[in-house]
Amino acid sequence: MRRPRSSIVVPTRQRHETLRACLRTLVEQPSDDYEIVVADNASSEETRAVCDSFRSPKLRHVRCDEPLSMMFPQDSEFRLSSAEKPGLVRRLRRAFTKRVRRLAKQGTHEEQP
Repeated sequence: MRRPRSSIVVPTRQRHETLRACLRTLVEQPSDDYEIVVADNASSEETRAVCDSFRSPKLRHVRCDEPLSMMFPQDSEFRLSSAEKPGLVRRLRRAFTKRVRRLAKQGTHEEQP
């Protein structure tokens, strides 16, 4: 299996309902040349259930067993990516289609304000 051109890393902790809306936007993008990595900071099982409900080959769920500080370096989240250029969705409610399309198409790193 070849590596995707880009990765979108979505850090989350106990925000499974917000995560559902974010992932719906990400999964529905027309490109297939990207992956979505949910970096789960020791959330409850609802987070995994949300990820599993999409049944998308683009989506990967990675869970830490112990809660990490919110100051956890973003570089560590990027290590979860299998693509050349990961992008990070910092605020789930701001995963807008236009930005996601640009990330998937260009394979660029972009942090949301």
